Amino acid sequence: MYTDEHIEYWGEVFVAHDLGRYMAFAVFLCDPHGEMAAIAAGYRPLLPRQRAVQQRIDAEAITADLTADIAERAVLRNQALVEPIHRHAWDVSRVRQCNLRRPS
Repeated sequence: MYTDEHIEYWGEVFVAHDLGRYMAFAVFLCDPHGEMAAIAAGYRPLLPRQRAVQQRIDAEAITADLTADIAERAVLRNQALVEPIHRHAWDVSRVRQCNLRRPS
């Protein structure tokens, strides 16, 4: 747990630098020195709307990569690319070797 003085000090720094736009105070309080060093180096965390756009761009990039990888094998079903499953419930070659007749 943090002391009241610790929370008050870092709370004032958090408010003075308007870091509430970028992160929650609890996140900042976990590593305030690391966050301040990153900010001093010129890094500012993304705003919530920027973070949402970045996540959407990343998801589209991943989807594009996957689409390129499976485009040759994929089938379009219900507006979604689906890779067909090619398997059998049992090994057909073993079934042909078995004698399935009833003993007489």
